[in-house]
Amino acid sequence: MFARVFDRRRDHLPNVTTLLVRDNRVVVIEDLNGRGMLGNHTLARAISDAAW
Repeated sequence: MFARVFDRRRDHLPNVTTLLVRDNRVVVIEDLNGRGMLGNHTLARAISDAAW
């Protein structure tokens, strides 16, 4: 099961980034403090599961 989730995540990111670049003229990237957000116990599990 974990291998399947890993494969889907690995395949999804290139597809989404290609779609974003094709459909938009400007792409903006935000730098997030992931470790700081993991300190928030309410959000930590959801952030960890999102594979940031």
